[in-house]
Amino acid sequence: MRKGIVHIGLLIARVLSFAQNPDPCYNIDFEQGTLDGWFSIGDVQITNAGTVDPYGGFPQAIGNHSVKVATDRCGSALRGRIWRSIQVTPANAVLKLNMAMVVLNYPHNVSQAAKVFIKFYDPSGNELACPRYTVYYEGGSGFAGIPNAPYYTTPGTYRNCGTECCYNVTYVPWTTIWLDLTPYIGQTLTFEAEVRWCIYDVDWAYAYFDLECVNTDFGVDIYPCTQPPYNACAPPDMAWYEWYDPSNNLISTNQCETLTQQGTYTVRFALPNSCGNSQTVKTITIPIGFDPPQIDARADSVCLGDQTTLSASILNGNVIDQYTWYVGNGDSIATSSAVAYYQYPDSGIYDVMVVAWDTLGCVDTAYTTAMVYPPPVAQFQGDTSICVYDTAQFISTSFDPWDNTPLSLSWDLGDGTIVNNTTTVSHNYDSAGTYPIKLIVTSTKGCKDSSKEQIIVHPTPELNPWTNAPVCKDSFLIIGENGNYQHTWYLPDGTTVDSSHIYFNPALPEHSGTYIVRAENSAGCISYDSIDVTVWQRPVFSIASDTSICKYDSVLLEPIFSVHGTQPYQYRWKPFSFLSCPVCSTTYAFPYDTTTYILKVTDANKCYNYDTITINVLPLPEIDLPNHTICYYDQLTLDASQPDIVRWKWEPSQLVSCDTCPTVTVLHENTAQTTLNLSLTTTNQYGCQWTDNIKVFVDTGIAVTLHSDTSIFTGGTAYLTAEVSPELFTYEWQYPDLLPISDISYSTLVFTYDQPDTFPVVYISYSENMCIRSDTVWIKVIQIPECDSGTVFVPTAFTPNGDGVNDILYVYSAAESFLKLFKIYDRWGNLLYELRNQPLGLPTMRTLEGWDGTYNGRPLRPDVYVYHLIYQCGEKTYRQKGDVTLLR
Repeated sequence: MRKGIVHIGLLIARVLSFAQNPDPCYNIDFEQGTLDGWFSIGDVQITNAGTVDPYGGFPQAIGNHSVKVATDRCGSALRGRIWRSIQVTPANAVLKLNMAMVVLNYPHNVSQAAKVFIKFYDPSGNELACPRYTVYYEGGSGFAGIPNAPYYTTPGTYRNCGTECCYNVTYVPWTTIWLDLTPYIGQTLTFEAEVRWCIYDVDWAYAYFDLECVNTDFGVDIYPCTQPPYNACAPPDMAWYEWYDPSNNLISTNQCETLTQQGTYTVRFALPNSCGNSQTVKTITIPIGFDPPQIDARADSVCLGDQTTLSASILNGNVIDQYTWYVGNGDSIATSSAVAYYQYPDSGIYDVMVVAWDTLGCVDTAYTTAMVYPPPVAQFQGDTSICVYDTAQFISTSFDPWDNTPLSLSWDLGDGTIVNNTTTVSHNYDSAGTYPIKLIVTSTKGCKDSSKEQIIVHPTPELNPWTNAPVCKDSFLIIGENGNYQHTWYLPDGTTVDSSHIYFNPALPEHSGTYIVRAENSAGCISYDSIDVTVWQRPVFSIASDTSICKYDSVLLEPIFSVHGTQPYQYRWKPFSFLSCPVCSTTYAFPYDTTTYILKVTDANKCYNYDTITINVLPLPEIDLPNHTICYYDQLTLDASQPDIVRWKWEPSQLVSCDTCPTVTVLHENTAQTTLNLSLTTTNQYGCQWTDNIKVFVDTGIAVTLHSDTSIFTGGTAYLTAEVSPELFTYEWQYPDLLPISDISYSTLVFTYDQPDTFPVVYISYSENMCIRSDTVWIKVIQIPECDSGTVFVPTAFTPNGDGVNDILYVYSAAESFLKLFKIYDRWGNLLYELRNQPLGLPTMRTLEGWDGTYNGRPLRPDVYVYHLIYQCGEKTYRQKGDVTLLR
């Protein structure tokens, strides 16, 4: 059980430790001076350099700090345990565990010996078979678990935890255990070290621990730019070594070896005292070439502002490891590749030097020249303002300051036109606007410059001579041209007018002809335009005289022409509302109020004319009687009296007291309908009519039934159930004030009465409209008799509907009696239920069993059923018959 708990704890600790610090070697050797990254239980202490063990005299720490697990101090926490997670990588696949142990030599057998357990667990908490060590003292045979570990005994008068005297102390000073984790690279393992023993109050022991991550990589001492031999060494402190030359011949078993040939050497070695006795294989490759490198260099010629590409090429030697470029202006660039980039701040000629080091540290130097050309100077002159369709001219004055060689020119004239390699450019612009002019010049070295100007192209006056065209007879004629220009008009009769507009009133046919206008804007740009003017005849028409209609009626509107214009016509009636077609020649109008309609007729020459008609809308005898809801026993009078009404007509006539009167009484007593649909048509003095529809809802109330009268004994219980249809809106029970009620609901009344009496109980139902229906039963309370034929009582009705009230028909008795036989028959004499030998009387007042209104498990329908009863009271036997009503 304890082992399982430890595994789970270690697995949790492993996850937490790794999450806190992913470095697998962080504080693995306690060099932080803390247990950071570790977990511990029991007596665990950090030890420091400079202190020695009191029994063995050896240092308590390797390096600055180590850890001590368990103690020689007797008490409740003698034992101890530490653990942590370790992510296995190639850098820590080999661990070096330094350990020392001190044990009190109390006489005991091996099973009782104090032990150190060194274990590893996989990510699932399973213990690994290797690495795994158990270290303990075997008496004169030394320490088990560490092969050939030196141990020493210190004689003395040492006491155990039971204060017995005297015993020696045996110890193992610091020794090394190699842990090979290479099979688990990529996994996260949990390392655990524990010190414990069996006889808690006698023994004591403790151990020191210090872990180291061992890097099994090693290098070769190579001297750059020289010839072999080279010296190479494998990791120290291995169990054995084997060196093989390039022909795979064993040449040495030493840790270090001198390599004299070119080629590939192999060294194999084994970890000492590792439980797996694993081997680690390392391969060393000796470089083939040893000559110093030879390089060449070049620099691209560029324009100022561009990056210069500096490149080196290897002519001979090994792989180049580093380059340093000196660019000729005091700056330098260090790269690992053969290409570098530099942007010079000024144009000119620069001396460039590159120094290269190969992988052996050998050096070579190369030189080249970098040319940085200045850009040419782009400039031009020309027109800056013209009119549309005029010719603009531009002349280049650009030059190359480097050597004054001819330049390549490219003109962008701003409207999509490109002109190349010409010093002078002429161009016409088709539209007004401001156009950017750009000249790009390119020198023979490929360097570029550009210059920008702009030209304003002014528009010619945009002429739009206008009239209120088409010009119709009897119109006010205006011929004009809008715009902030200087205008001159040339008339058909040869005269001129300096004005933007010409006015004629009225327009006559002799005004027809061609009119020409000249306009000049502020930029001096001139335009001409003309317009032909013709005078047209208007259409003349009329609509019918004003008329009257009843509200919601309609009238046909139609124009009659006396003078026709040029067809086709366009028609537009206003207002648009309450017209069947507001854009047709004929239309129906149905306004709700008196309205004047205007018709505009426009011919094909846009000449138009108007006429109007007024429609007088007569009022309707509007009346709106509300719907009514009445109780079946109420009387309803409807009043439709109104001053503007002269005639009334009610339908159907059989439902009212008078079908032509303004005020009538609704006749509903002789009809079975609960909804009466009436209509009233009224007529005013203008002959306009109106129809109103009225609904009268007759509420017949909520039917209620209490069934037959009931008799009970004094002190007995009466159950009254009201059958109600439809569902109640509200209700009321009426009964004597002194009646003790034990339960009441909208359909159920349960009570007892202690005195003989006869009284009515009334149930009153109210519909949603407060229409009343009621039913009454008489309750007879009978004095409990002595033993006679009236001692036993059978209720006259019961309701087996599953509501928990009066669901079972019981036989009741007020005196001590005994039921011998109780049978129930239907009206055809079929036996439905039989009960025998049941006690009656106090304190139950009824039989223990009763009838639930079923036969063979099937509920019976509501009906009257007959019962036969035989019971014994005192010394006599009595017979009794009667009937009972089953209600649902």
